[in-house]
Amino acid sequence: MHSAGGGRFDAHDPEKRIRLLAERQAGRLRECVAKIRAISQQAHWERIVSLPFLKNDKVEGSLFDIKRVGKNIRLLLRHHNFKLND
Repeated sequence: MHSAGGGRFDAHDPEKRIRLLAERQAGRLRECVAKIRAISQQAHWERIVSLPFLKNDKVEGSLFDIKRVGKNIRLLLRHHNFKLND
């Protein structure tokens, strides 16, 4: 059994982990839904959705930049002591 933020979950029971995560994040999810509902009712909705998806319309440096994604995955794996073949 692992302790996770005050609750306990069995590492071999993914459904229980999902339920615990849902319980812990319920407030944040409700806030997010409330923001989405508020924005969808606002007059400037069209302006919000017409904003560019990518900064300067470039993938480079964005969350979708494959080089950035690869670098972040490598850093994460190294941080958790996974052995990589470079």
